[in-house]
Amino acid sequence: MHAADSGTTEIRAVPVDPLSLLEKCAQRHGADPAADGPRVVIEFGDAETAKPAWRTDPDIVEAILRNLLQNATTYAPPGSRVAVSLRGDGVEIANDAPDFDSTTLERLREPFWQADPSRTEADRFGLGLTLCEAYARLLGARLDFRFDETTRRFTAAFRLAL
Repeated sequence: MHAADSGTTEIRAVPVDPLSLLEKCAQRHGADPAADGPRVVIEFGDAETAKPAWRTDPDIVEAILRNLLQNATTYAPPGSRVAVSLRGDGVEIANDAPDFDSTTLERLREPFWQADPSRTEADRFGLGLTLCEAYARLLGARLDFRFDETTRRFTAAFRLAL
């Protein structure tokens, strides 16, 4: 995280096919319809995404998308749908979040904070979203979070500055 915040991480800006990157990440996190967990569905958000092309660092973007998808599939109820919407300038990942509330939304950016401490494992430390934000800043991108109290859906939005 220090390297990302200090600006010492080297950015490799190359043409990136975001759909291929999303499909690669989705295969690791719930793309199997036979699985018991949430199902990941990739959607196009608007007409301008018919042939999206980004010029950015694919490794950093993949790290961000993998983490956001892992969080969505970890905290979404079994059998629910995780919607991944590809937009011209980024991606939105939305999932059902019945146990989420406005306090949770406020605390998401806190390092080491976890929504459910009982889910703490050897590979989960509450740093994923903190790292994602540092990586997004490194790319000149934004990472925004929203929660709809009515639908009980949480959305993480990653936006590049194209």
